[in-house]
Amino acid sequence: MKSLRLMFAFAAGALLAPLAVTLVASPAPDYLSMERESVLTRIVDLLEARRASGTADLDEIAKARLKLHTFRRDAATTVSGKIRQQELIVELLTKQYQLQLTRWDAGLADELVLLRSADSVLAARQLLTELKARESKD
Repeated sequence: MKSLRLMFAFAAGALLAPLAVTLVASPAPDYLSMERESVLTRIVDLLEARRASGTADLDEIAKARLKLHTFRRDAATTVSGKIRQQELIVELLTKQYQLQLTRWDAGLADELVLLRSADSVLAARQLLTELKARESKD
């Protein structure tokens, strides 16, 4: 009798395991977005706290903010929401470019780093222009 119960429990577990994996592996997209937003925001908050104590890398903070704004832009459901996040991205990348230009002027930055930074600003501005054009059509 004991082996029959054990066999039943094993069989039931084998039948239900794929369902449990499916439920755990594929949560609702809204939940994933909220969870990711929370994680990215927490990363920025932690880096900002480290900056306040003087132990943060400013480039790392900028990268974290860029990732957060990019996620928010991509997750925005309206064109105006996407534009707002893209404006923040352009502002952030422009500040990063200005920092690289200062480093370049002081002889502390490579020309390739400066050019890549300029390209990032131009690409962000181009996308912002495209989003604004799309908004005016709607």
